[in-house]
Amino acid sequence: FAKDIATPLYLGLATDTGWFKFSNTSADCLRLAARLVESGIDAPAVYEAIAQQDSPSRPRLLGRALDSLLYFEGESLACMSLTQADFQAVRADPEDTGGYAEHALAVAGVRAVAVLTEMTQPDARDPLTKVSMRSKPGAEAIDVAALAGKFGGGGHARAAGIKMSMNIEAARKAVMAALVSAANAS
Repeated sequence: FAKDIATPLYLGLATDTGWFKFSNTSADCLRLAARLVESGIDAPAVYEAIAQQDSPSRPRLLGRALDSLLYFEGESLACMSLTQADFQAVRADPEDTGGYAEHALAVAGVRAVAVLTEMTQPDARDPLTKVSMRSKPGAEAIDVAALAGKFGGGGHARAAGIKMSMNIEAARKAVMAALVSAANAS
């Protein structure tokens, strides 16, 4: 591969596999990554340019998300919530929440997590809550895309999202009830 082609290919491969930690990381994927690195790309520089560019407010907002962490169903399900007050307190943006679910999924026994974010809608009367869900693969995997579909959202089996026209508390109750039901069905 030419280096100018190999770098964006590596970036796409690395980010689509969560830097080679998601269930879509296969032997073929790793062989391709090796070929791209052999072409002369600077893999650590690619990682730094993409994954190590957080704003100072991002870890502060993560702290607020972790403070809100709740476990359900014998600690097999988790939920975090962020309100507009949280964003304002640490001067963060909604883009700062990417990857937060990974922190709850890192807990042994947690099968799925939902991260709820209270959104603002200019000139809108109805509240809006964004819900991002992630789940672990395996025999007892929860298909979060199927769950999201019940609320008009979408995604894939391990990562899905919903925008719900309800306040964050109502959205949390609805999503957690659906997750509990899905966990008991699997």
